[in-house]
Amino acid sequence: MKKRVFISYSHKDETWKNLLVKHLEVLNEHLDVWEDRRIQVGGNWYDEIKGAINNADAAVLLISADFLTSRFILEEEVPKLFKRREKEEMAVFPLIIGHCAWKQLGWLSSIQARPKDGLPLDGKKKHTVDKILSDFAVEIKTILDQKPPRETTAALPATKCPKSLSFSITSPAPPRASNAVPFSRRNRRTSASYRARP
Repeated sequence: MKKRVFISYSHKDETWKNLLVKHLEVLNEHLDVWEDRRIQVGGNWYDEIKGAINNADAAVLLISADFLTSRFILEEEVPKLFKRREKEEMAVFPLIIGHCAWKQLGWLSSIQARPKDGLPLDGKKKHTVDKILSDFAVEIKTILDQKPPRETTAALPATKCPKSLSFSITSPAPPRASNAVPFSRRNRRTSASYRARP
């Protein structure tokens, strides 16, 4: 049975996302890669994202300044993913794609990231990037092969993740805006994006 991998990323990093997906799909006999461009026209994008998170065996976080300043990612995706990581030991793999102060964030820096030593992909030569992503894809498959299969769950009823959710034993979650409001299409910055992602 294929293992499901959820890709969490900023739409401003779509080029990096596409490159990662290409390398993961080399292993499409073993991995089912889900990213939000799979949502069909007319689909309920929020429910589909939530369902994909609930059913994923692992998640890859494409870490960049745009990722770490996206309200939707920090308020919706990251809390749900880290809640599953803490409660169900779901694998979460940070992939550093751009220079940013991610090591200053306790909830993120406590997790082993790739590439080696957390050095970002940005600025590396193409053949080096391809080697890193190829090795990363194999590493993900190897780790997931060691985990027992989990039952697929239907999308859960709409519930908000507790604001007090802790991402790790020692580090608090990213701060939330006190005046956060439900997301709608008018919150999005571009017509090409379903989400309010920078």
